[in-house]
Amino acid sequence: MRAPQPHGGAARALLKWQVEPGRRSKSWNLTIKLQREEVEDHLDEVPSLRPSLAEPHWRRRGWRSALTLAATETGLGLDQLPEACQWTQAQILDQGFLPD
Repeated sequence: MRAPQPHGGAARALLKWQVEPGRRSKSWNLTIKLQREEVEDHLDEVPSLRPSLAEPHWRRRGWRSALTLAATETGLGLDQLPEACQWTQAQILDQGFLPD
């Protein structure tokens, strides 16, 4: 089983939240919440995967996936998005955290 990649889902949604403030909605907030819950559910099923999320190669791979998806969905170029993930694993999974 592969380690979950919250950046591919939750981080993508957070990135879009940050770069498209005019499109924020309750529905989008719910999507972020559900993405986070999905990752937490997976980690509850396989707790030994939790440390993998902090490993640099998982963060890079997950962020690369998040960037590709966010660029495609927003129409922004990759050069217009942060090259590296600016949030900690804890922030990405924190139900109370939303970037400005």
